[in-house]
Amino acid sequence: MNLDDFFRQVWKDRNLTALGFWPLSLLYSTIVEIRRFGYSCGLFAVEHFQFPIIVIGNLTVGGTGKTPLTIWAVEHLKNAGYSPGVISRGYGRRISETHMVGEDSTPDVAGDEPLVIWRRTNVPVAVARQRSDAIRLLIKEKDCNIFISDDGLQHLSIESDLKIMLIDGEERFGNGFCLPAGPLRESSRHANGVDLKLVNGTGQKNEYSMECKLTEAVNLLNNSKTRTLESFANETVSAIAGIRNPKRFFKLLAEQGIQSKNYSFPDHHDFDRDELSAILTTDDVVLMTEKDAVKCAHFASPNWWCVKLEATPEAAFQNAFSDRVSAIVRSN
Repeated sequence: MNLDDFFRQVWKDRNLTALGFWPLSLLYSTIVEIRRFGYSCGLFAVEHFQFPIIVIGNLTVGGTGKTPLTIWAVEHLKNAGYSPGVISRGYGRRISETHMVGEDSTPDVAGDEPLVIWRRTNVPVAVARQRSDAIRLLIKEKDCNIFISDDGLQHLSIESDLKIMLIDGEERFGNGFCLPAGPLRESSRHANGVDLKLVNGTGQKNEYSMECKLTEAVNLLNNSKTRTLESFANETVSAIAGIRNPKRFFKLLAEQGIQSKNYSFPDHHDFDRDELSAILTTDDVVLMTEKDAVKCAHFASPNWWCVKLEATPEAAFQNAFSDRVSAIVRSN
């Protein structure tokens, strides 16, 4: 059991192990609340930009579907006539400089999720330690008129116009504790401060629902080569997932009739050739997430494929999103 799996088990309920971490959670949550208070009362500066800023994030650690929702939001805005740009901190990258994601970008420089977003949408994406620096870079070099802050719900130094909170439909808020005793980055009461709540799964009262499903497989060595997922049903397949909830990916593959030998890795895992060569052969048919594929493409074998994940929010959310964006643009 890796560390991610360990904490996912601990965070399911208020067990003895979770309670043992509670003093650290109290310290952590106190620091978070002091920081929030500093921004709310003006002790810390909040920067305002002339263009609308949409924040997509969550209260818990790990994957709730932020990246596929960001991709959906970008395409929705493009279809509505806007010129969106995406800003991110670029979790997992190894440099601190502000960077415009492009053809030569690697996960070490851009982070895995920003690279996926750029490749899927082809809109300007900038990463920076301070998100305001990413916005300034996009304003300076690109013709953007609206911005999406990916995983930006806890970044308070930029004034935002629309806050969208994603919730895991299976795990929700876990045991309700803040890190490290639970999965919360901040108290769940801050959910009341967002504009739209969207559940990856079935929403509850005052929440919208979203479906995430796998669509097609793209070859890692030749992205013009694609296959339907159904075409893998009669093959021996190895599935790799270095994401917050690998079991969800494996379950989605199984729902497509794919029987796979599954390999789980920690979220944002930094894959290398030797590691995967120890469990795979060059002839193996391999399916992996897009986030993992950007880190494996440079040493991939011909039968390695990444599987696209598409988010589809319910119609009511799509209408609410469009209405909110239109109102924000008019007010700006």
